[in-house]
Amino acid sequence: MRQSGLRVAFGLLSGSLALSSQALGFWQCTCCEPGVKGTIHGDVSIGEGPELRARGIDRFGSRGSPTQFVFLDFDSGSDGTINYTPAMRTAIRDSMNGHYSAFNVQVTNVNPGGVFSTITFNAGSPGGLAQQIDFGNVDFGDTAVVNIDGLGIGGVSNIISASSIIGSHELGHLLGLRHHDSMGPIGSGITPALPSSAWLPSYPGPLGGDETNDHIMASPGSVGQPLSAALTPSWLSERAAVKLAFNEMGTFIGETPGPKGSIGTAQPISLANMTVPNTIVSGDNAGLADFSVDALSVTGTLSFSGESDFYSFTGNAGDLINIEVMSGSIAQQLGATIDPQISVFDSLGNFVDYYGTNAFNDDELEGLDSQILDLFLPANDTYYLKVNAFSAGDTGNYELFVNRFNGVIPAPAGVSLVGLGLLAIRRRRR
Repeated sequence: MRQSGLRVAFGLLSGSLALSSQALGFWQCTCCEPGVKGTIHGDVSIGEGPELRARGIDRFGSRGSPTQFVFLDFDSGSDGTINYTPAMRTAIRDSMNGHYSAFNVQVTNVNPGGVFSTITFNAGSPGGLAQQIDFGNVDFGDTAVVNIDGLGIGGVSNIISASSIIGSHELGHLLGLRHHDSMGPIGSGITPALPSSAWLPSYPGPLGGDETNDHIMASPGSVGQPLSAALTPSWLSERAAVKLAFNEMGTFIGETPGPKGSIGTAQPISLANMTVPNTIVSGDNAGLADFSVDALSVTGTLSFSGESDFYSFTGNAGDLINIEVMSGSIAQQLGATIDPQISVFDSLGNFVDYYGTNAFNDDELEGLDSQILDLFLPANDTYYLKVNAFSAGDTGNYELFVNRFNGVIPAPAGVSLVGLGLLAIRRRRR
């Protein structure tokens, strides 16, 4: 446990842009309000025991892919004074639609009616602010604000670029994306601009994420992105694409009732395959086919003091696994939250090797949730994930998201998958 609370307010454009020494602001994201509003799905129950919580969300199974409409409101904001002409509004809309063109997201300048998310421009403090991090995109009616006035950005083309990139970044949060989803490519570890100590314990893997700064979900305050990135083309990373595809075709399940506090009583889980669009414009995976990813999300509850939950899955040598345990970061969905920890064991009950350390994490980049990033499995085996709270007396809900990145899907039928593991190893040896 690093600290109490969720560290999610970070600078977007803090400091000085080359454009102006007065360019100050923040690209913020946070869960601002309790409860869930504007969902279009039915009721389910989350977790088990005393933490059962009915929510207006269709969380379990594969729900299909309803369109997420996003209304860009250029008229209601009164904190900024940028004059968005009709041509500028159209350009921003088109740019944001381009960022999300591989997914069932429709950005519009006209109120679409029904349930839709809204991004209001010229509103809020300089930078941007998202209402929540909506993993799974369960809330189709959430909001964000963008205000580039006061950032020292001048010129029509620069205003369009900054507005569309910040707008798409905040939309990413409303679709469940985090700043660490900008790390790329998958398998290369974290950006060299960040200290390994930003994770607890320190991230032990490679600092090869040299494409991070190109990605929509990066920002200077979170991953050390150059300030000029707000004015240059950006796109969604592989990690972001995995989550966005999972929103639309992934499988969400709940933990099974009963104890699972040991390897012997672990709940078996199976990661379901899906095709993930390749959104990379420039970089190692640019121009290649779409990706094959196996993924699953499990919603669970630690109901009593000292409880832990074990889950088992089958893996093969070289499998590239990413794991997140979310709680505080998605408090608006879960209600009662925990400060989670995640561990990975082999079938003998030993910690899996994680770049010379144990596969364990207490705190991820921005808060008290947990993440194991780019874990390569050492052998064909049954693996066990342990979710527990930092404090034995802590109880509440969590979301366990596990995915295996298989690499690029080859075009010719019958050809085996081109794994990214070898690419990641080559990158580490540069």
